[in-house]
Amino acid sequence: MDDYGPRLRHLTKPAQLDKKRFVLEWIVPLEPGLSTHAVLSDLECDPPHAAAVGDGGDEAEALLDLWTTLNDPYHSTEALTYVAAAYCGRTGRQPERTAVVTNNEPIVAPVNEIE
Repeated sequence: MDDYGPRLRHLTKPAQLDKKRFVLEWIVPLEPGLSTHAVLSDLECDPPHAAAVGDGGDEAEALLDLWTTLNDPYHSTEALTYVAAAYCGRTGRQPERTAVVTNNEPIVAPVNEIE
């Protein structure tokens, strides 16, 4: 059987606006003193994969570490907004820094959207 690679329908997959793009997965240790890990998965990729990972002493620290990782200019502003909203929902406050610098231009991430 000849395999001609991906078909046109794979390249033009329509966006599904009712589906969530990102999901947070947690690895919470059962023993005290171990790190909590937060994984942000991008569901639009085929197959879905981890976009970024953060760890810390508790869930809030893990989210803050994940948010700091996403402040890299190569990550999506949507991902940054999603994690900032999750952090705000857990702690009641916004992360300490709200701008991503790309090409010397700050992009302000709206962190007031709590899902």
